[in-house]
Amino acid sequence: MVSSSSAICCAIVIVASFSIELAGKQADQNLETFRELSHNATAAKMKEEFDACVRFYKQVRPQIQAAHLLSQKRQYENNSALLQANEFALRCSLGISIDSLEINQLQESVLLKLDTSISVNRYVALAQLKGCSLK
Repeated sequence: MVSSSSAICCAIVIVASFSIELAGKQADQNLETFRELSHNATAAKMKEEFDACVRFYKQVRPQIQAAHLLSQKRQYENNSALLQANEFALRCSLGISIDSLEINQLQESVLLKLDTSISVNRYVALAQLKGCSLK
């Protein structure tokens, strides 16, 4: 029989993996959206801004993959890859001069998912320190 503390430990590991996966899916969606926006942009400045976001989001995905690999190794205390992904997504947000609700929502969504992943990883790392066995 599995103890309730073991079940809780197992559940938080699943949540950690799931939150990273959600952030990755949102980042992929944002990358495709900014590619389309860049392709369809008629103003040179807008195209330039969307191209910059494409470059940033191309850097987000490898960082999320690195975070996923760390979580598979049960190394939740290292959030540098997620923090770097967050930085790239934020750079995209700050580089867009147009005020569009849809673009703002895309950006907020990925930033919230990355922040959630970081918070969950910190919680799991703390649980490990307090003796939660994640094997």
